[in-house]
Amino acid sequence: MAYERSEIFTGAPGKAIEMAQAMFVQSGYKITDISESAISAEHEGGFVRTQSGNAMYGASPIRFSISEGRLNVSAGFDGIEKAKRFITRLLVGLAILLGLGMGIPFALLFEEKWPLLLALGLGVGIPLIQLPIHLYVTPAIMRKRAEKALDTLIHNITKLAR
Repeated sequence: MAYERSEIFTGAPGKAIEMAQAMFVQSGYKITDISESAISAEHEGGFVRTQSGNAMYGASPIRFSISEGRLNVSAGFDGIEKAKRFITRLLVGLAILLGLGMGIPFALLFEEKWPLLLALGLGVGIPLIQLPIHLYVTPAIMRKRAEKALDTLIHNITKLAR
């Protein structure tokens, strides 16, 4: 798992699992396993967005367990990986479509080579120049937001489940 955290927990394990279950159900997670001291859930819907939407969607699967006076949380970041794959496909597809959409008319309209090269450069280059940003910077922002949301959830459960 990509995220692991353990907190001291002095409350009732059943109440903490119940609170985590309520959060998962409310956020649209699918409960995959539940017991008196542990719960696991996965989000199968859409992926996390950078500005709007629930930051927790980036974290999936998530596992909460309580043992020996500690609340243990582990999570993967499959939602962020889904977003990266979608953005990559979108930008590459857009580059191909814009390259063809701008290249064919410019090839037919102009006898010179430079307008065609300019059209292809702009049509393919503009989407692809964004690709490194969306493959490295955007997922880092999404991951930070998901980790902060998990930290807040852990804090709330440890304070309220007494």
